[in-house]
Amino acid sequence: MAKHLRLVKTMAETAGPSRLLIVSDVITATQYISFLQPLQALAEEGRMRLFFEDCPRTAAASEAMFQATAPDCLVLSRCTLPGGEPLVKLARQHGIPYIYHIDDDLMRVPESLGADKFRAYNHPARLQRLANFMNNADLVYASTGPLQLALRESAITGNIEAGEIYCAIDSAALLQPMTATSPVIGYMGTSGHFNDLLMILPAVERLMDAHASLRFELFGTIQMPQSLARFGNRVMSHQPDPNYAGFIAKLHSLGWWIGLAPLEDNAFNRCKADTKWVEYTTAGIATVVSDMPVYHRACGNGCGTLIPDGGDWFETITLLLRDAGLRRQSVERARARLHDGYNLTQLQQQVLAMLAKASAIARAQA
Repeated sequence: MAKHLRLVKTMAETAGPSRLLIVSDVITATQYISFLQPLQALAEEGRMRLFFEDCPRTAAASEAMFQATAPDCLVLSRCTLPGGEPLVKLARQHGIPYIYHIDDDLMRVPESLGADKFRAYNHPARLQRLANFMNNADLVYASTGPLQLALRESAITGNIEAGEIYCAIDSAALLQPMTATSPVIGYMGTSGHFNDLLMILPAVERLMDAHASLRFELFGTIQMPQSLARFGNRVMSHQPDPNYAGFIAKLHSLGWWIGLAPLEDNAFNRCKADTKWVEYTTAGIATVVSDMPVYHRACGNGCGTLIPDGGDWFETITLLLRDAGLRRQSVERARARLHDGYNLTQLQQQVLAMLAKASAIARAQA
């Protein structure tokens, strides 16, 4: 039980659940972003207790976990392993609400994410288990409206609610931008986003050829394209920090002038949230993104730069590299939008509303 948020304060009365058991195949930044960040203040006040656990491998381990945590709400977050099934049964036996949380269309994972992920997520047994988890939940908490619709298209019949926002920030804790002394552009992502990076690789190579002092950096598990090796020490990869707070601090310390977020226009990506924009903006980095609906709310009115399909990434990035005022204005506008529409108070209210609705549904069905 290594991933508990343990509290010593007396538990206060709350309208909804106060002891949440949050289980995923493997606990990652997803669960930090979605539950720990918005609920941590309540936990520190003693009003909630949160338990974050990797999915057990046996029914006996599930039973032990349930007894040890004594939850009054079960949340399966991106859980697809068989160990989730005993937990759902235990939740039903104890009459507590059960929420399934999902932030990608795991019913339709494309081959572009890599052959291994494609095979694993599209295994018939795994797909059936995932569908059962959602159809048997009191509430399915989807990260975006498009994801909610996609799940309906996949014949998920449970109660599906979509969040207004996914990733939020503590606007009171924003650090000042830390701009590098020489120009640097970067891309942050996991290995599954290699095809997204390839979309703009020709523009990146042109930029590196055109600007002798320009550096290009990657941050995350994504691999550096071989074609960029010719630029020597002007290209660099930074390994991710498994701790999300450390990840954001590291991103801030890189001092990128511009953060890139290309995104292939496909059904899977259209269900995604605008997380990269939130993270780049939090770090004080001007953002250039693909012109897709996922980024429209965030990047409108100069809060980011949208590049349409077939648009010129080279010219747009060149303009931003040459105009410090334009970059600064974009970051300032984006941070104002973060403060007004992506803050932790809003996300906390959203999560509490999901918990309350799941509780009401569970009571009605008891």
